[in-house]
Amino acid sequence: MPPDSSMKKEVPWVMSLSEALLAALPLANGDTLAFVGDYIECSLNYMSGGEAQNLFPDVLTLNGAGGTAVTFWASGGTTANEGVEGWVCESGIYKRSGANVIVGPLGSSDVVNGRVYVTIGYRTNNSGGAKSLLANAVNPLFWSVKNLGAPVS
Repeated sequence: MPPDSSMKKEVPWVMSLSEALLAALPLANGDTLAFVGDYIECSLNYMSGGEAQNLFPDVLTLNGAGGTAVTFWASGGTTANEGVEGWVCESGIYKRSGANVIVGPLGSSDVVNGRVYVTIGYRTNNSGGAKSLLANAVNPLFWSVKNLGAPVS
């Protein structure tokens, strides 16, 4: 199993998300050592605002550092869908999310030179509407990625 190189990112501001299509959050991309067939665990901790807007965060693997999306893990495909179940924020509700999600197995397009590059993306459902993510000392926004390796049979 590859060594654990978990990483956390902290963002100290309130962010307003208004894009109607999936886009990467302005967080640094995470990466960890990986092999094809490995599973990764991602966590996202945030509190959303109560605006009339649904938010569908997702885990994306990238084709390299700062690259383009390869896999949207909530849908298992190459396009955005309904987001990671435990991370979805409903319209008009303040929500705190801290759920972990395990994704995999990683495919050959997810692993680049022995590493997997991951970011958090999202889509919203109301064009022109905004959804705030609170990120401050009281409501920190952070995420992490950890390689769990391949299952033992």
